[in-house]
Amino acid sequence: MKKFVTISSVKTKTLSLIEKHSEELKDIDFVVAIHRGGMIPASLIASKLDKLCLVMYQTNDKQFVFYMHNIMEGKKVLLVDDICRTGKTMFAAVLCLKQFTAGENIKVLTVFDVTSIDKTVHPQITHKTIEDIQLPWDYE
Repeated sequence: MKKFVTISSVKTKTLSLIEKHSEELKDIDFVVAIHRGGMIPASLIASKLDKLCLVMYQTNDKQFVFYMHNIMEGKKVLLVDDICRTGKTMFAAVLCLKQFTAGENIKVLTVFDVTSIDKTVHPQITHKTIEDIQLPWDYE
């Protein structure tokens, strides 16, 4: 069974990540949300950092669509999602962004990283949790 997390808790965790990592986030040019789960934390972060928030959309066949790529070249990007379970979404999103800016310019923040699920990639900025999380916008 997944642990239910409230929107208030997501906000608290997101703001604490911003505070804890403020030094490494100060040079970010854009915040990019992964549609749906990443939108609330990305909006909070973009507002707090006073940066433009862009959105990536994932299609039903798991491809990413990103329309604002023409302003990304050479820019530092913070990719934001709510949770990293297997790392597949995060990996695919980073591959998409690498078409428009260098890989070293991309930082990944997820509010939660479920460490009990094996994966080969992890976000650089996150709250680690052993328990899987159910977020208010998750549906099953």
